[in-house]
Amino acid sequence: MALPLPHAVSTPMETSTSIATARRNLAQRVERFLAAKRESVLTAGEATNIAAALACLERGRYPDGEDAMMLAEKDWPPRGELGKAVPLEVLAERLAGLLRP
Repeated sequence: MALPLPHAVSTPMETSTSIATARRNLAQRVERFLAAKRESVLTAGEATNIAAALACLERGRYPDGEDAMMLAEKDWPPRGELGKAVPLEVLAERLAGLLRP
C-alpha cells in the first residue's frame, strides 16, 4: 500500500481531457514559478513545496500539486515535513524529465 501524500484534496471523477488540462496547468504553474525565481535562491519551504508539487505531477495528483504550488507561491510552510533546500536547477531538471514524452 502506498503511503499517502502530505496533501489530501479529494477530486471528483475526471475525463481524460480534464486530466490532461490539470497536468498541463500544474506543469505550467511550476515552470512560471521557477522562471520567476531564476535570479534568487529558493527557501527550504519553497523547495519542499515545489518538490511536493513535482511528486504530485508524477503521480497524477494534480489538485494536491496545485495546493503545494499555492503554498510555495506564498512561501508558507509545507503540509508535511520541511525538507532541505534543493537547488532550483535540480527542480527544473526534474520538471523537464517529467514533461519528456
